[in-house]
Amino acid sequence: MGIHWGQPVCEVDPVTKRMDYFGPMVNRAARISAVADGGQITVSSDYIAEIQRLLETHIESDRSGSTGSDDTLNDDMLSHTIRRELRSLSSQGFEVKDIGQRSLKGLENPEHIYLMYPHSLASRLVVQQQRADAEAASNSNAGTKTRDSQLTIDTEDVWELWNISLRLEMLCSTLECSGTTELKAPETALLERMKNRGGEITDRFLINFVEHQVSRIESCITSLALRNLIRPFRPGRLFEQACPMADILSELTSQLAELKAFKEQADFAMAPS
Repeated sequence: MGIHWGQPVCEVDPVTKRMDYFGPMVNRAARISAVADGGQITVSSDYIAEIQRLLETHIESDRSGSTGSDDTLNDDMLSHTIRRELRSLSSQGFEVKDIGQRSLKGLENPEHIYLMYPHSLASRLVVQQQRADAEAASNSNAGTKTRDSQLTIDTEDVWELWNISLRLEMLCSTLECSGTTELKAPETALLERMKNRGGEITDRFLINFVEHQVSRIESCITSLALRNLIRPFRPGRLFEQACPMADILSELTSQLAELKAFKEQADFAMAPS
């Protein structure tokens, strides 16, 4: 789940007669929530600032016995509820971990995100740190472009392009075998070794490598297009069309020969006597 603090746009729904909330604040809260993995609570910097302000204001007023000013405690019932929740939060204890800025979908500026857990679940922060350390170690081993590189392409996009070509080739390979019932996973061991071999990658290598992957993808797409032309794929029944590519080319040759014969007959019939 995710938490953000701000003032949303509020209107009563004319159909349900219930309050409807929308606007930039609601959108940002949804995006912050999307950052969280299972079992995580992500919060924004605005929420952290507000919870700190509330703790300072209400806990201090509790200690001093003050009821607060009219500006801070306009509603006695609301103030009582806030104090009760803050006491509960303080008694449980909580920990906050800064996970840095994240780019949120549909929002121009990145948001500083924090993980927030009660003390009873603080061990999850250890797991999160272990995961972050593992990712950092993996990224440190990954090959990078040279410092004087003139290319704007990201190396991760290059590896993903290779992964796509492997998946397409596995699909084409699977369709070569009649009686196939499932699609096999591509072999990515070599891809992972290439990604994590470390060192710098030259622009020349990246350009040649991308061109090679593009050619592989185009070949797969051409093969699939020919299959669909001769034996159209049907939803949910893809593997029923599996057969050697030689059969597809044979049928295509036969159909082209028939088309040529029909064309010659038509040209002969239209020729002047």
